[in-house]
Amino acid sequence: MEYIKKQVEQYNELKNKNPLFPLILNSFKNLISGSISNKVVLDLGCGYGYLTRYLKIWGAKEVLGVDISEPMINLARKEKKESPIGVNYLQSSIQELGKVNSFDIITAGHLIVNAKDDMSKILEKFDKSDAFVYISPVYVRMVSAQMKLLFDRRIFLLHRPVHAEKRAMLICTASLAGGKQYLNFIKMPVANMGMHTVGRISIPPLAYKNKKCTKIIFSHN
Repeated sequence: MEYIKKQVEQYNELKNKNPLFPLILNSFKNLISGSISNKVVLDLGCGYGYLTRYLKIWGAKEVLGVDISEPMINLARKEKKESPIGVNYLQSSIQELGKVNSFDIITAGHLIVNAKDDMSKILEKFDKSDAFVYISPVYVRMVSAQMKLLFDRRIFLLHRPVHAEKRAMLICTASLAGGKQYLNFIKMPVANMGMHTVGRISIPPLAYKNKKCTKIIFSHN
């Protein structure tokens, strides 16, 4: 509980200092406030109720926040007790929620990135690895959808570089055009996770058709 509370405090401190947070919140308000007026709203993956409370402030008739984390829900309820505005909370996993009421609108901020799938196994392998090789062909001058999805699902690590000083090799395959853009793009999330890029390679399609052709378009750190 204390660990979760400390995380919330750190998040709130960052939120108060970062000028982007008010802009993001205001943009979301402009997007949704007209739609939730006098509506019954379900907020899935509500955490400690940050967005849940704003949904009520912005005009929702009723708001129910649901989260699998008991410590998070306890913090949300504590806030509710200290500053009651008519928001309710339920501790439950989304898969086991069942029918709890009828709702006009459902919100789910940051829910997908925490969905249960094989990502936990991939993360375990990442943690055990000493080095990484990222390989992808170019699709419209960009990485493949699978590579994008990998980074999207690991976005939380951009704030916690747990792979600091681990080495990474970036390889672009089947590159005719866009290889440099691909390598520049992929270097950013890799660096944000703390990894040190030791090399970047772009391989032309001819290298696969002609075994004698082993020329690399460019390779640099």
